Amino acid sequence: MHIRKFEERDAKYILNWITSEKEFRMWSASQYETYPIKPSTLIENYEKSARKERFVSLVFMDDFDRMVGHLILRSSFKDKKTFRIGFVIVDSTLRGRGYGKQMIKEAMKYAKENLGAERFSLGVFTNNRVALNCYKSLGFKIAEVLKNGYEYYGKTWPWYEMVLT
Repeated sequence: MHIRKFEERDAKYILNWITSEKEFRMWSASQYETYPIKPSTLIENYEKSARKERFVSLVFMDDFDRMVGHLILRSSFKDKKTFRIGFVIVDSTLRGRGYGKQMIKEAMKYAKENLGAERFSLGVFTNNRVALNCYKSLGFKIAEVLKNGYEYYGKTWPWYEMVLT
């Protein structure tokens, strides 16, 4: 697996991996007002984020140069050592093969070597057991439970704030 920076042409592929509104909200929570979104909306959001904070958007390619996943790394301009991992997604046809775990490892290595990262954080909904188990297997610990997480069709989805130092 190798990493490259996100390119605008990647947006349509990433969004095609999302098969339902529920899955979209598990991926993005309230980041976007409507579902589905257009690739241009994702691109605009990333450009806006890059102006507000240290922001790196990555895609992951397999040995056949096929895009298998995507995530972002971001940190504030003040705390340049802590990076938040977000928007983690694996191609819907390739899930369950360990790509997510491999992507997180590679992203953390990249952040340490290229961005000076020392600590990592992420958020995961408590009902996203697959992702939760993946993050725990990488050494992430639950630091906080946010019970008033995200409201989805009348149900509240709490989430875990997780950290790795």
